[in-house]
Amino acid sequence: MNKLKDLRVILVIVLVISWIAAGFLFYYFKTTSDAQLSNKDVEIAELQNSLTQIGELVPAYIVNADVPSGKKVEEADLQLIEVPLSMSTNLVNDIEELIGKHYKIGLTAGTVITSDSIYEEVITSDMRYYDVLVDVVPIGLKPGSFVDIRIKYGTGADFLGIAHRQVAKINGNAIKLIVTEQDIHMFSTMSVENYIFNEIKPFDEVGAYIYAIEYVDGGIQDKAADYFAPSALVQAIMQSDPNMLSREDYSPNDLLLKRKLIEAGLPNIEGATVTDKFREEVQKSIKEGQKIYEKSLEEELKKSQGK
Repeated sequence: MNKLKDLRVILVIVLVISWIAAGFLFYYFKTTSDAQLSNKDVEIAELQNSLTQIGELVPAYIVNADVPSGKKVEEADLQLIEVPLSMSTNLVNDIEELIGKHYKIGLTAGTVITSDSIYEEVITSDMRYYDVLVDVVPIGLKPGSFVDIRIKYGTGADFLGIAHRQVAKINGNAIKLIVTEQDIHMFSTMSVENYIFNEIKPFDEVGAYIYAIEYVDGGIQDKAADYFAPSALVQAIMQSDPNMLSREDYSPNDLLLKRKLIEAGLPNIEGATVTDKFREEVQKSIKEGQKIYEKSLEEELKKSQGK
């Protein structure tokens, strides 16, 4: 009987302890939940405040891979995102305003494109793709880069002939550039003089070479001032060339002065002897080219006849 009574006492004690523990746990969890709910309310209020400050979201574009300066903007480069209206200064949100333009500076993947980071290249009626043969190509030169084309004589005289032109393609020492009619005239004189001072006696004792030099960041760097001048004959042709556009940096009188400066440090390259030798070399090159062309025609004919 006493054992049964003791058992009942123990059960009552256990029940009381369980009720106390349950009450404590309920109080603890309620207090914790209230605190958590209160914290959540604070976080929600802070987020709401942040959203209020951020305001409306607007579309913008980022580059999805690194792009170099000078590269044409293509749709494959772009990824549409949303940014706060308050951060939308100078952002471009219309893809039509991007496609076909060029990156003014190199951008890393994930960079948002602004109107300051792109430019539209003005295409004039006299612009052409032109293969410029140079003796020295900058190591690591890539399409989209900007270069100057210069000529250096064995006397140490160095002149810039074609300034700030974008590279379209590179094929060995042939760099395809986007040039103007004036550039073509400039390079014609540079290439002829390069040949004369390297191939014809006594001018090959002076020597010369044409080289390209790359801009650090051609998209944002200003064009260098070209100060090479073609021969008097070429200048006369330029003045009567109907394809020459009116340009602020073209001054016949200025070119005459520049030409005198160039020729002051060089042997006389005028005269029938030089002209005759140069003509002979040109004719020789034309004949060789004709032979190669005729041989290619013969090979095509044999292929068509199944031989």
